[in-house]
Amino acid sequence: MLSPDRAFSICGGVAAVSWFGLAVSLFVPDNLRAPIWAGTALVVPALVGLAYAVFLAQGLRARTGGGFGSIAAVRRLFTDDAALAAGWLHYIAFDLFAGTWIANAGLDADMSPLLILPCLLLTFFIGPVGLVAFLALRFLVAPRLGLAT
Repeated sequence: MLSPDRAFSICGGVAAVSWFGLAVSLFVPDNLRAPIWAGTALVVPALVGLAYAVFLAQGLRARTGGGFGSIAAVRRLFTDDAALAAGWLHYIAFDLFAGTWIANAGLDADMSPLLILPCLLLTFFIGPVGLVAFLALRFLVAPRLGLAT
């Protein structure tokens, strides 16, 4: 059985490589982009999601008195390493999926990869802030400056 520490390390490494591939995909021809995005939007999030489900189940069985009903309950839940790993894997899977969506939506709108890349970096480091930055850039700034369709 994979320990929470080992899953954390493996999934973090796979995610880092995936994010690098996602950033590179902004600058490659369309035919090379599709297999990268298949990995970053489907394969990696699905595999990390499976690990998430296993560790979440272990964490919920740990009888920490934790749960999702209050901040105190979440704090108690995350005192278990399996639950904590599940929380981190949740971020890894969804942030990578969101990053792929940002790359796809930005390129579909004819935005420069140089405008999309900072949004991907923000999404990698601080998830929702990167998504908000992309949405603001895509729908408020870029159209007014003629930088997107």
